[in-house]
Amino acid sequence: METQGLNSYLWFLVLIILSIFLCSSCVPKSEWYDAQPKASKSHRVGWSPDGPSDMPPGEPGKCYAKCKILADAQVIKIHYAEYTGEDTGVDFVEKQVIFERANAGTKWVKKKAKKNCLSNNPEDCMVWCLVEVPPFKLEKYVVTDTSQLKEFEMKTYDDSENYTYADSYEWREVVCEPQINESLLNKICNSLIVENYMAADECDNKNRIKSAIRAYQTEKLLPVGGLNIETLNHLGVDF
Repeated sequence: METQGLNSYLWFLVLIILSIFLCSSCVPKSEWYDAQPKASKSHRVGWSPDGPSDMPPGEPGKCYAKCKILADAQVIKIHYAEYTGEDTGVDFVEKQVIFERANAGTKWVKKKAKKNCLSNNPEDCMVWCLVEVPPFKLEKYVVTDTSQLKEFEMKTYDDSENYTYADSYEWREVVCEPQINESLLNKICNSLIVENYMAADECDNKNRIKSAIRAYQTEKLLPVGGLNIETLNHLGVDF
């Protein structure tokens, strides 16, 4: 009985050691990936859930790295065809909730300092204040079929007017080290050449490929960092 219990305990230790090894092996440490930052907490002012976990997702056979999620990529933008006519009872027109947030929280805004400011620079007289943002609901009459009704104007709701966003880090699936080979790099380089991010004679320069990838990710508001799958899909690169 004691032997059976000891064997179970040993198997338990083996499983723990194996799980640690597997988790560490799924985070690439090659030249293509930056040093991984620690998990951040709230990446948006007034938004309180915990930030990303320090451990990557545990899906076998896949690799993950923390990529920078740019502030502009987090902004919620909703496009809709706002009805411009007067009779809201006609066909193909209905009232819709474009956006709603029950618990809006807080945001940072710039306000003029209350005390007398002697600086000649107006910016020196401004202070950042944390203010409450009330619940928000945007309802509009929209055209549901723009091919049937032409009385509309395209509008865009931009959530950055209500929230202050900041860069954050999240785990994203990336190419595992054994898959980073010359064939893949040539495919990436050729796609970047088509997108005018590289010249035809630069494909042998790994540093140039890395900088071009980062520039592409930043401009396209993709996760920034290494060879993440979203970037390859956006480039149309198979691997």
